[in-house]
Amino acid sequence: MKNNQDFDIRDFLEEYRNKLLTFYAPYFEDEKSLTEFVELAFNYDDKYSQVRYMIQQVERFVSLANDIEKIRPARDPFRIFFLKTCLESLFITAGFKKKEKHLFFEEFENCFSNEGLEYIFSCIEFTGIDKPDGLSIRQLAELSVLESQSLTISSFLNIIKAIRDNFAHEGDFWSTQFFAQDSDSIWITSLRTNENVFNIKKDSWNRILDIFEQKR
Repeated sequence: MKNNQDFDIRDFLEEYRNKLLTFYAPYFEDEKSLTEFVELAFNYDDKYSQVRYMIQQVERFVSLANDIEKIRPARDPFRIFFLKTCLESLFITAGFKKKEKHLFFEEFENCFSNEGLEYIFSCIEFTGIDKPDGLSIRQLAELSVLESQSLTISSFLNIIKAIRDNFAHEGDFWSTQFFAQDSDSIWITSLRTNENVFNIKKDSWNRILDIFEQKR
């Protein structure tokens, strides 16, 4: 009986190892570097297995986010929610304290490759704001400041966070379809949020308002 259990465990470990190799394969230039990465993670810290757990969490949550397209097509907030949860899981596993969370996400902005940044900025563009009727001068001035902004990696991540928060805190998983369904057309989407996505300082709005009033 013991031998059979040992055999089952070996089979399970081999199957899971192969699953990780398959998942991470697109991110490595060759099989040798891929195998070395997985083996290093599995042997790095036998006592707490933090690194092993982290690469497993990435595989689990990213695979789950990808599967959403099969389970609930065009429900992108689900995908974003699981990806953001993955990052927070890594944050906790790495030993950060909750009050240090902002440090983790600030550093995350520096983790994008040049190719990744180029892809984001070539595929996503901030086009403006749908202005309702009856806005005050100050509100119009604030919106004019927002409309002059260009997308940065910081504002892109703030948009991702806003979509995640709308889903997590308000249950809204249908109003923002973030990813285009095909590559042959321009996909226009919208987002309602009170978040300061572009990190504009409030005191700058007064100066913009003064200029706006002078030009009336």
